[in-house]
Amino acid sequence: MAKRKYGVLRRKVVATAEEHNESSPHYQIMVMANGTPWRIAVNIQSTDTSGGPDKAIVLYKIDDDFRHPNLEVIKKAAEGFSTLPAGPDSGALDYIRGNLFDPSGMRLLPPDSADGNDLNTVLDSHVQRAKSETDAVVFAFGQPWGPENKPDKTFKFKPQPGRARHPHEPGQPGERRACRR
Repeated sequence: MAKRKYGVLRRKVVATAEEHNESSPHYQIMVMANGTPWRIAVNIQSTDTSGGPDKAIVLYKIDDDFRHPNLEVIKKAAEGFSTLPAGPDSGALDYIRGNLFDPSGMRLLPPDSADGNDLNTVLDSHVQRAKSETDAVVFAFGQPWGPENKPDKTFKFKPQPGRARHPHEPGQPGERRACRR
């Protein structure tokens, strides 16, 4: 089997869904790129609980004015999935070596809570805003997976080649973005 390429998926949000699976919940985003549906699965809880229950809580950072030289590279990505080469100026995300932001500014937030103070709610408010803004674009970073020989489990579209796995949603000024670690 060929090794999957790391890259970026660029497109507009068309639908969302919250997944409340106890073992590995995700916030699901559907985009259409060149007529192909893609599902972006954003982890909202880690499966690593080896250090106690707080280790399962995902660190996150939302920056409404994110600026970085890699944004100029990312803005040039075509609609759909584009592979990104390895290297510091490729547009690929690397939290540590890429100096994208100070990791000490990341926060812990549980995936779900009764009072709405959770990662699902935070992500949903930003993604719904991006969905309603005509010029907002989502960038999802990671490796595609699929196709699967069954309808998509969340949005029920028929299998297509590729969906984005392990995404992060950075953007450019004026776009909605969130980074997941």
